[in-house]
Amino acid sequence: MKKIIAVAAMFALLSSATASEVKLAWDASATAGVTNHIVYAFTNATLSTAPIVKQSVGTNLTATILTPPVSSRWWFIVTAVKDGVESLPSNVVSVEFPAAPTNIRVVSTQP
Repeated sequence: MKKIIAVAAMFALLSSATASEVKLAWDASATAGVTNHIVYAFTNATLSTAPIVKQSVGTNLTATILTPPVSSRWWFIVTAVKDGVESLPSNVVSVEFPAAPTNIRVVSTQP
């Protein structure tokens, strides 16, 4: 079973909006001849809905996934592909993106 880790990082776009990226890394399959890895992202822990991201990354053991600039939690798995056959999924990792601050107010002013 592959083990994957997730690192969330925030970055600013050229506009005033922000988005998030998740950098994933995993160990190579014990099976020789893997030709592709597929990263899946879900918005629920049971992985019972269609994935919101399905990204092929070839033989790379890392991937960077862009996520929306909203408060949310995403769950990720990775599979390996050899001879057109996809492996069972890796372990599941999740990342929670923080909500934007709210109720901003002025607390003092200086003349």
